[in-house]
Amino acid sequence: MNRTARKQTTMLAIDRTLEELRAFRASDHKALSVYLLTDPSRPAGRKPVTQLRDALRELARRLPSGTDPDTAFQPDAAAIEQYLAGLEPPPRGVAIFSHAPSDFFRALPLPTRFAPRADAGETFNLRPLLAALDEYEHTLVIILDKERARLFHTFLDQIEEVEAFTDEVPGKHAQGGYSQPAFQRHHELHVLWHARRAADALARLADREPVDRIFIGGPTEALAEFRRLLPKRLRHRIAGTIAVPLLAPPADVLAAVQEAERTIEREAEEELLTELDERRGAGLAAFGPAAVAEAVNEQRAYLLAFSAGLAVEGAHCERCGLLAATPAPATCPACDAPLHPVADLVDRLAERVLEQGGRVEELRGPAAGRLARHGGIAALLRYAVRAPAPAGG
Repeated sequence: MNRTARKQTTMLAIDRTLEELRAFRASDHKALSVYLLTDPSRPAGRKPVTQLRDALRELARRLPSGTDPDTAFQPDAAAIEQYLAGLEPPPRGVAIFSHAPSDFFRALPLPTRFAPRADAGETFNLRPLLAALDEYEHTLVIILDKERARLFHTFLDQIEEVEAFTDEVPGKHAQGGYSQPAFQRHHELHVLWHARRAADALARLADREPVDRIFIGGPTEALAEFRRLLPKRLRHRIAGTIAVPLLAPPADVLAAVQEAERTIEREAEEELLTELDERRGAGLAAFGPAAVAEAVNEQRAYLLAFSAGLAVEGAHCERCGLLAATPAPATCPACDAPLHPVADLVDRLAERVLEQGGRVEELRGPAAGRLARHGGIAALLRYAVRAPAPAGG
């Protein structure tokens, strides 16, 4: 199997694993989700087993009294420790999902430094994993000039140089005379052929690879001709240009792409906050844990946004599934059943929105700071059920 085929298998494996994790249900509420920092450049990252044991002890303290932290998840812990022993080379972080009674075990090493944590429940806690994957896109890159072209495919921290070619382009004739126009047309024709070949190569690559966005790089004149010849279905996927030399090593190309993607993500987060502000007056956006929980319970939230690292205590009704922003009152307002405390309501809200076919966005940087001033969490709503708040309210 060639390098490209191996890379495609890795990308497809991530998508398939997510489908399995979302569909999994554990009747004993012991579906174990573990996130660990394994980056060897960090002191804690050199001791993942210690992180695991500490995280499981902390989890046991959150479970019903009498849970023995050393035995509650012993089979899962043994399987995870065995996996960690063979993790070479170590990634920045790893997400592990285990349910020993079902012989279910999935692990995803990722270029993300996770905060160590462990959770258990009927379903897996996918929030940190989805937030990490949201930072990365399936990206195609082409760098070209009038004679040469290189094509790449990037995802997570991987980059694959898929194709490279050079076309012979005769130089411009600078001696004047009657033949000058003919030499000029000959040169321009070969430049056109090269640009068309590059556009066709990118189109073929987009047909066989997943693609979220495209970056292009090269001299302005070459890029203008390339854009004109690119199929319309791909032009709108061009996210921008990157400034790297044509013969730059793949690692430099990847670094330029990741920097450009971080900029795009932050801009998209700012646009999302603007949309939330604009829709608030029409009753089509909710801010704060209580209002968002109400909208999620009513299946009105189609996009959930929250600041990175936000944790909110709440409550859950096991009879009707209601989520509440505070443990009080002691009984569910919908069915009068007892409410059970939830250590992190944001996780539950994110899971519920995903189950309802919505999207989840974890904000970072300036956008996260702005949202924190409004409770750290908000949602775009399918419809309003209350009169709009007064301006400035």
